[in-house]
Amino acid sequence: ADLHIIIDHQCRSENLANLMEALPSEKVLLLTDAMQKGQTFAERFAGMQVFQPPLSSKEWDSLLHFAHASQHNGRYGKNPFADKKVLIVEDNDVNRMLLSILLDEQGIASESAVSGLEAVQMCKENPYDLILMDIHMPELNGIEAAKQIRGIEAYRSVPIAIISGVEGLKANFDDYDTTLYDFMLLKPIDTEKLNSLISELWA
Repeated sequence: ADLHIIIDHQCRSENLANLMEALPSEKVLLLTDAMQKGQTFAERFAGMQVFQPPLSSKEWDSLLHFAHASQHNGRYGKNPFADKKVLIVEDNDVNRMLLSILLDEQGIASESAVSGLEAVQMCKENPYDLILMDIHMPELNGIEAAKQIRGIEAYRSVPIAIISGVEGLKANFDDYDTTLYDFMLLKPIDTEKLNSLISELWA
């Protein structure tokens, strides 16, 4: 079954209950401002997930994980990338979501950081097989974050792909140590570009 996303700001009990009775609850994602009422429905219909906008980066990741798992349950046979996990480092919500979806289409798990500082901390605490790093971020840019990550013993050889627009590449990459990154990706990122990178790494 397909994933059903319901947007109900007030979580009107009768209408929502009637709808939920007709849907498989493990395939329902509810976005509502009435979180307390939403949680009541979540308790009644096991498997249903409830979120209240605006979402934090962690909540976005949780929402995407639920959505992707619901959509792809049973889609893949043997997943050649089942043991791979990618860290997406991107401060733009839309770009971060796009990268997550493109990876998910290949059956690749991902986690996200919204800043270079957060990425460094996550790498200290978790293993990743690839890092997709936006170059332009507040506090700590992608190149400086890559430098700190390369200083972590477990990440001396983990591939890092730096992401930027054309102007960012021209203005920055010629002046940086190329040992800090392995690949350069130009925005906008699309399926072809990302699949080419994945094929080069893990095909």
